[in-house]
Amino acid sequence: MTRAGARFSRVEPRRRARAFVLGLLAELPRKNCWTIAEHAGDRTPDGMQHLLSRARWDADGVRDDVRSYVVEQLGDPGAVLVVDETGDVKKGTAIVILSFRVRQGRGLRRPVVDSVADGTFAA
Repeated sequence: MTRAGARFSRVEPRRRARAFVLGLLAELPRKNCWTIAEHAGDRTPDGMQHLLSRARWDADGVRDDVRSYVVEQLGDPGAVLVVDETGDVKKGTAIVILSFRVRQGRGLRRPVVDSVADGTFAA
């Protein structure tokens, strides 16, 4: 977090981001704002949710810092990180998420209730 620390305008989001990253790296059975907040010693996920949705920080700069760090550590300036944010429609009723999708042909965003599992994959 030393490298990306300057990307946060205040110390509170910087500390929260560090706790969030440590939670992501921890061996938690599930990783969401609740479990990461509990891992960080918080009673509620409010602070983690604030960091991800409303706090002011330079996300593009943090991305660039992480990329630079990975290139330095892997020793290959031509390395490529592929990130795929995927939402897979599931059969069944266990997971129901209200999501916004662009309807094909109309370009209108409207709420759709689906059984969806979202994930981000890096390779």
